[in-house]
Amino acid sequence: MKYRVPHFLPVSASILLLGGCFGILTFTTFSKNTESYEELLGRISQFEESRELQAEQGRLGVKKEIWVNEGKHRLQVALEADRADIKYANSLQGKEIIEQFFWVTATLLEDSTVDGASTNRALKSARAEEAEYHYTSQTLEAANIEIEDFSPVIFSFLSSDHLSYRQGIMILSGHVKMRFPDGMVLNCGYAQFDEKSRHAHFFEAVTVSNLDGSRLIADQMVLVMEEVPRGGGSIAQEVLSLEATGNVVLSKDRQWSLTADAARYDKMGNLVELSVKEDPDAYLFFADSRGKIHARHAVFDLHSQECLLMGDVKMVHREGPLEQYALADRVKMIKGEKEIRFFSDQGKRVLFYDKINRLQMSAPEISVLKDSQKNKNTVTGKGKVRFHFKDEEYDRLRQYFLIEKVNE
Repeated sequence: MKYRVPHFLPVSASILLLGGCFGILTFTTFSKNTESYEELLGRISQFEESRELQAEQGRLGVKKEIWVNEGKHRLQVALEADRADIKYANSLQGKEIIEQFFWVTATLLEDSTVDGASTNRALKSARAEEAEYHYTSQTLEAANIEIEDFSPVIFSFLSSDHLSYRQGIMILSGHVKMRFPDGMVLNCGYAQFDEKSRHAHFFEAVTVSNLDGSRLIADQMVLVMEEVPRGGGSIAQEVLSLEATGNVVLSKDRQWSLTADAARYDKMGNLVELSVKEDPDAYLFFADSRGKIHARHAVFDLHSQECLLMGDVKMVHREGPLEQYALADRVKMIKGEKEIRFFSDQGKRVLFYDKINRLQMSAPEISVLKDSQKNKNTVTGKGKVRFHFKDEEYDRLRQYFLIEKVNE
């Protein structure tokens, strides 16, 4: 019998935890034991339809296998369990067949032919303390599961306190952890995978950590994937993006943080876009030990570590004796904040004020270059530069900052 392996729900919960995770195998092959139960209890129910009947059989040291054709590859699922129980119930609610497995391990193997020789390599393995498959509802329940994926699809490791699978939807709950091939790790309290939409939804303190020390935290996230052709006619899944909402925080090694209402992590471009809700009082903000920058929108490049903040930008910078303020339309932080560039829209100006040095600067563009060795900043204006504020410029600064006129 050919059983086509779906490519989602991390390969449909890794083929329902690699082969029904422990029950779908007997459902696919429909074991002779199950057929016997159907025949026996079917005859009994003809005479005693009003009675609720149950039958049960236990087995120790269970081993099963199934073969699957996928493209040019032949896949084998090997299943082993310390104990397995199969139950048959005939009640007023209908018939139900349930198979339970305890301390079960399933392994997916790929049988390939190279230069006339057959090779066998492990693709995935799954373990669970307990699993239960309901044949009538085709529902899988498993406790304390771990799935390891050695092929380049979606994740390299997944664990959860509880797994539930039914009609193309897999739900994970408890402590859910996913590790991806590039080292990215996702933790949450609840996750749902939908085979039809090719989306995965994560809830309850969702945290995504990268090897570079960056971290994205949110109340909930949506993982978007796409199919990518592989060798031999097989198809894999790759992560396109993560969309986060609710109390979003992007940070890096506790050096800085960006707080917003929503974010989109473009994994291919290694970019994180952050935004806030449409509210005149809503701002996202960048913060580190030296101050804060408020804005409406931000784009952070995780590769170059450059950050662009846009929309009604306000900066307060305090470092040692320095006390600086700025208003701009856009701000770009370069090379870990070694250089900060302020930009204005057409016909507008950037306002920069250094309170300690009593420096006023109004210009279309202003850059601040930091020299950590000499412990000083170099401020440069571009375009038509003025070193004194007009009254209306003072008024703008005073709307947001507690500053006084230098000449007062």
